[in-house]
Amino acid sequence: MASRVTIKDVAALAGVSLATTSRALAGKSNASPKAREKVLAAASELNYTPNIMARSLRSAKTHAIGLLVSDIRNPHFASLAHCIQTTLLTELGYSTILGNASEDARLQDLFLDHVSQQRIDGLIIAPQHGRSEALEALVSRGLPTVFVDRIAAGFDVPYVCSDSRPGVEGALDHLQALGHRTVGFVAGPQETSTGSERVECFRQGAPHRFGAGAHLETSSADRRTGVPATERLLSLGCTAIVYGYSPHVVGGLDVIERHGLRIPDDVSLIAFDDQPTFRFFRPRLTVIRQDVDAMGRAAVRLLQETMAGHSTQSLRLTTEVIVRESTAAPIRKGGRA
Repeated sequence: MASRVTIKDVAALAGVSLATTSRALAGKSNASPKAREKVLAAASELNYTPNIMARSLRSAKTHAIGLLVSDIRNPHFASLAHCIQTTLLTELGYSTILGNASEDARLQDLFLDHVSQQRIDGLIIAPQHGRSEALEALVSRGLPTVFVDRIAAGFDVPYVCSDSRPGVEGALDHLQALGHRTVGFVAGPQETSTGSERVECFRQGAPHRFGAGAHLETSSADRRTGVPATERLLSLGCTAIVYGYSPHVVGGLDVIERHGLRIPDDVSLIAFDDQPTFRFFRPRLTVIRQDVDAMGRAAVRLLQETMAGHSTQSLRLTTEVIVRESTAAPIRKGGRA
């Protein structure tokens, strides 16, 4: 097996000192343009790859970031993780230690305890269920941290998340304009900032549009809980249902089919998150869209600024309704067939 090319080999071929070679490879300005040209040519000829581990020991940086998402089975978080990982690697040269909390604060803390024993340069996290000792420990020790998609109260941590209000109110306006009078909302886990915010938006926006025809069902992160919630809303005669947590949609569709109801004739549906698979449902689902790619890129930028010691400004990205074929004017009374 051929031996690994070292920085000494590059220096020898370039005909310059080891110190000059190191400065040139690091892009420092105190290496002359001529020396830098020789070093880069030699590195290219030798196919030289820097020893990242050795560099991290010298610089106290590992070029590794911890990333914890709420549930990788949820396509929203899978897309978010993909964007963050890709941006960190291609734009900043950072690798990612990925964790999955499965909507469980205990699993979140186990992951945080694990990465706290490693040398990471920063952390991007979708926090579970508010404060925790493990999260407090990492933040208190000064590890650069950014919240993404969700926030945890009581932490002075920059964040990027979506503003649910424009999307929820847009969905309610859309259903009201179509002529719906009895509308249900299936909420996601209330332990999360996004879940509680979406419920509050519905509670504030639905009564003056639908009066006593506004019905709320809360459920947990367990996607199976969307089934009884949908059953109850149909029993109340809802002609439209909004799902505030996308994993509940599939169970809801199953309930609607079992009762022999048709979408959108008997019941209109709106789902949070513009998941790629929703576009292939028939009829295609009307959704409340949040820009996952913009959220992921913004989280990386905020972390980069935090690691550099710069002041940061948290962001709330807008949401919007994308109207497709799963919503229409009610032509039959909703509810059980």
